[in-house]
Amino acid sequence: MRADSLRPFAARASWESSTQLVLYAYAPTRGAPRAVTINCRQEARKDGRHVLVWTQTGEGDGPADPLPDDARRLHLRFVGQVQGVGFRWTSMGVARDLGLTGWVKNELDGSVTAEIQGSAAHVGAFFSQMLEAYRHHPIHYTVEEREDIPLVEGETDFEVRY
Repeated sequence: MRADSLRPFAARASWESSTQLVLYAYAPTRGAPRAVTINCRQEARKDGRHVLVWTQTGEGDGPADPLPDDARRLHLRFVGQVQGVGFRWTSMGVARDLGLTGWVKNELDGSVTAEIQGSAAHVGAFFSQMLEAYRHHPIHYTVEEREDIPLVEGETDFEVRY
């Protein structure tokens, strides 16, 4: 996971050694803090000057967050004015802001399908946040299908699929 994708509202830093800084970012919807380790080393340049080189470890290769006890996954089908209006990208932004995982995709029949996964409260909030996102630019759509489906373990992000 990239540090800038955490959208933290609070952070804390701790020097683990003279050359290693660990940042703990608290994402409002994810609960537990995520640690990003920043390593620092001194390098000599060809011109004789010394510079500090910072590297980040733990990006994207760590384990997925454990699923909350009340986790659920919904398969959704949206119909109406849902293609050509940024619906997939808005869905992705809302889902990521809520800490949901899953995907969204345009279908050939003009509908949009999606699967969203997360805590019951965050899955429920997805729908009200979508309404809020289009408050100033109203579009007309309905959720034609809404089905609880099995959870997907290890999923780490929400994506737009093609």
